[in-house]
Amino acid sequence: MRTFSILMLALLLGAASCNKTSSPAELAQLQTQADSLRDSLDHYWQVMMVSDDVKAYNVGRLLQELSYADSADPIALERVRMQQEAILSKRYDRQSMAESAAIDRYDAATDSLLRSAFQLAATTPGFENYKNGADLAREIKQADDSILLYRNEYDEWAKSYNLFLKQHGDDLQVLGEPYTTWQPLPIFELSE
Repeated sequence: MRTFSILMLALLLGAASCNKTSSPAELAQLQTQADSLRDSLDHYWQVMMVSDDVKAYNVGRLLQELSYADSADPIALERVRMQQEAILSKRYDRQSMAESAAIDRYDAATDSLLRSAFQLAATTPGFENYKNGADLAREIKQADDSILLYRNEYDEWAKSYNLFLKQHGDDLQVLGEPYTTWQPLPIFELSE
């Protein structure tokens, strides 16, 4: 986290130092800063999405493990599987997250799915003896607990990116594509 803070400070100081650029060298430096900032932002988005994908995959694996248990309720198992299939259509992307209700819907659906899956596992007699089930449940909980951390990290980069666009919008236009199409991105943090 300290490295992240130092890197962010260096990027912002570098951005502030070339507030109005004009020379080719300054434009090249601005382009490097822009690319670095965008790459970091994209990286944190990908890390967050991959973590969410792995969590969803592990829920599917947990349900598969439950299907092996003779004592599992097949109707309840199918209901949870249908919940899992429906959740993917609710997931936000970088644009739809501008509407906080989209994030809320996805979070509520995810919470409901996890409660249902864990409840089914807890009420399936003998399932506690399935080592894979316990390991999967732990991995799912860890991934779910990390979502706020990933969102905070993404927000920090998105705020820096948005500030960079605000400070250097005119100069980025000079650089041409793709910089001319870059727009401020929404963040997870609710504005006051």
